[in-house]
Amino acid sequence: MLLPSLVVLLLQLPIVHAIKVQGNKFVDESGKTIMLRGVSHSGTEYACVQGHGITEGDVGASGVAAIKSWGNNIVRIPLNEDCWLGINGVPSKSGGDNYKKAIQSYVNFITQAGLIAILDLHWTADGSTLATKQDPMPDLSHSPQFWSEVAKAYKNQSNVMFELFNEPFPGSGNPQSEDWECWRDGNCPGSTGVHFTAAGMDKLVSAVRATGATNVIILGALAWSNYMKGWLDHVPKDPINQLGAVWHSYDFNACNNEGCWDSQVKPVADKYPMIVTESGFKIDYVQKLWPWLESNHISYMAWVWNTWGAHNKTANGEGLITNYDGTPSQPWGTTWKKQLASV
Repeated sequence: MLLPSLVVLLLQLPIVHAIKVQGNKFVDESGKTIMLRGVSHSGTEYACVQGHGITEGDVGASGVAAIKSWGNNIVRIPLNEDCWLGINGVPSKSGGDNYKKAIQSYVNFITQAGLIAILDLHWTADGSTLATKQDPMPDLSHSPQFWSEVAKAYKNQSNVMFELFNEPFPGSGNPQSEDWECWRDGNCPGSTGVHFTAAGMDKLVSAVRATGATNVIILGALAWSNYMKGWLDHVPKDPINQLGAVWHSYDFNACNNEGCWDSQVKPVADKYPMIVTESGFKIDYVQKLWPWLESNHISYMAWVWNTWGAHNKTANGEGLITNYDGTPSQPWGTTWKKQLASV
């Protein structure tokens, strides 16, 4: 049962019925600029192929209420294309229609609570290979079909955003010009390390828009969405101009200092709305990163609303919680909760 004081807090938090792009800002249904701050809830990308059902943790009304009680206003749901499509040996109980219904249920709880949902293509695999991990690029064999189906399912829910691919990494940590062409067009020479026919971001944007969906689309960059230099020169055209940028920022990434943020990240954020859909983990790192993002009006999220390793008090992450009732982990969860309270 929620405490009366928590109920009052939940009622006071703003409800967002739609999210749109206006210039380099995200705006709500009234055109008011909105900062998005929230969490990813992992599980739906891996449980369905690991024999653990469809997700992990509480994905009902009480689970969403716990997320909202911290002050989060957006929840990111990582997806598995094979589970959505029900292919490559995914059991029917955790794939296909059952998977889609479970995702829809969670999205409904999120949006009914007045929060925004991000659907993120997280695990993929080419051809008849089962999707059990992150690949460097989306695959042409399934990813366009995945996004066509997702877009049709959520085209009437403007409070749902589409993150077309979690962390592209053609060329791994040393991006070259051919890696950006691979990213945009799907033309990936052997030097990119992509040894299957890829679907570029242009192809996926087209798959979404061909359905008539006007949902906001957000696109990560190279080097696991950390390397932004070149994003502006290669970003696909969106016929309705509802496109935003994704950046991931961890202490162990290459672009992990303010000089890099100013030179690589800010120029993109000056022209497109940006959201950091993953950030972590060292406390002294995020205590520099998050204020910088606030000062530059860049939305951001913390990884991850799960209980992974959260009982190890000597660790910084990854789990933000020790229980799905919203009990924060120490120090990672407490740090994120304090950050939300401060803004």
